[in-house]
Amino acid sequence: MANIAILIKRLLGSVLYRAGDLNYSNNELLVVNYHSTPKKFIPDFTAQVAFFEKHFDILHPNDLTNYFSGELPVGKKPRLLFTFDDGLLNNLHAAQVLEERGHRGFFFIVPSFVNAPPSEQKDFYLQFIRPVIDNSIDELEEDFTAMSWSQLQELLSKQHSVGCHTMTHTMTAEDQDEKSAEEIVYSKQYLASVLNTTIDAFCSINNTLFSVNTKQKAMIASHYRFHFTTLPGLNCEEANPHFILRRNIECYWPKGQVLFAMGKMDLKRWATRRDAYRRMR
Repeated sequence: MANIAILIKRLLGSVLYRAGDLNYSNNELLVVNYHSTPKKFIPDFTAQVAFFEKHFDILHPNDLTNYFSGELPVGKKPRLLFTFDDGLLNNLHAAQVLEERGHRGFFFIVPSFVNAPPSEQKDFYLQFIRPVIDNSIDELEEDFTAMSWSQLQELLSKQHSVGCHTMTHTMTAEDQDEKSAEEIVYSKQYLASVLNTTIDAFCSINNTLFSVNTKQKAMIASHYRFHFTTLPGLNCEEANPHFILRRNIECYWPKGQVLFAMGKMDLKRWATRRDAYRRMR
């Protein structure tokens, strides 16, 4: 059944694209969210980036503040921002592609994953971050291990941005205040200290509605300038830096599936979940 649903998305994506489903206002911002970027799929990722360049102006992470304040001039095309969750070592391949094409991205890091001994990182990843994997996609050691602190420093030196993806990737909406503070506040302080940089972006894990409650939502807003969620939608319409909507894309997806995720039709089924998050006060 899942394979049939994916096939339908691929077919619909191509049809809807021809019908103009990817036409957005020039002031719209689509934020794409990747996870693992295995080396063997980097040609596919490169093709995706080239396609995005055709339809969007690629936003630099440093321009996000001006976008939400309305101070960024409206261009000829809608904007797109690249984000990567979990901090996998294979993300360096994607970073290199972006650099070669003059772009930069946001990389969201789990400090406990980085700090796990190398021999234990795969176990950490499979237990806490991605319990279900496809061995035909992720197969190399770098597909299960984290970027090191020195590699993250190098990303920063190349003008990419680093954000917090919780301390342990185990945060839930059921957490007590002390655990929430560790995942949200201490993780920010720790990243800032180790990387000697300002950490002003938080990315909630798994499903934002299940990993963030009302108190945690307020805690994130009081400690971070931006909150990247797992919910898709229109950021120009939402206009809220603490409710940044993202489209999940994977580098190994065929073009039709990417088109469906990037289009407007798929947004309708998420409307009630976006409303549920807005109502959390």
